[in-house]
Amino acid sequence: MNLKNYTSRLYLAGFAVFIAILFFQSCKKSHSDIGKEVFKETRNNVFKDVETGVFVSKFREAFAKKESSFKNPKFLKAFYERNDYEPVLLMKNLPAGKLREAVATISNAGAHGIDPEIFKSKKLNSLLATIYDKKAVKSVDEAYNVLIDLELATANAFTDYSNALQFGLISPRKIYAQYYIDTKRPDSASFLAVFNT
Repeated sequence: MNLKNYTSRLYLAGFAVFIAILFFQSCKKSHSDIGKEVFKETRNNVFKDVETGVFVSKFREAFAKKESSFKNPKFLKAFYERNDYEPVLLMKNLPAGKLREAVATISNAGAHGIDPEIFKSKKLNSLLATIYDKKAVKSVDEAYNVLIDLELATANAFTDYSNALQFGLISPRKIYAQYYIDTKRPDSASFLAVFNT
C-alpha cells in the first residue's frame, strides 16, 4: 500500500512539473519573423534567410559597439532590452511604406530651419535604398548588417528629430548665463512617445 501511495505521489509531482514547464514556456515572449516581413516589403530573396534568433544576437552585439555614438544611449538601451532587441521600428514602419515617409520627413527638416544632416538623413536614405535594392544585398550577412544599421540609425534619428522639434536643439542656458526661465527637457516619456507613433 505504501508503494502504491508513493507512486501516485510521484506521478502527481511529475505532472505538476510538466504543467509548470508548459506554463513558463507559454509565457516566453515570441519573436516576430523579421526576415519574412522584410521580404514581403522589399521582395529581396536574401531576406527570407534572416533568422530571428541570429538577428537578435547580432543586434545586441552591434548595439553594444555603437552605444556610445547615440545621443540617448540609456533610453535606447532600456527600450531595446524591454523589447528583447527586436527591430521594433522596422517591423512597425517598414510595411506599407511608412518608414519611407518618416525618412522623407526627416530629410525635409530644413522646412523647420534645421539641417537634416544633424539627423544623418543621407545615411538613412542610403540604408533605406539599400534594403529595397535587390542587387545591393547579396548575402545573409549583408542583410543582417543593413537591417541592424537601419534600425539603429532610424531609432537615433527619430528620437533626435522628435526632441529637436519638442525641446529645441540648444538649451538657452548654454547661450545666456543668466537664463532663469524653466525649460522642459526630454525625459523617458517623451523619448518613448516616438516609438508609440
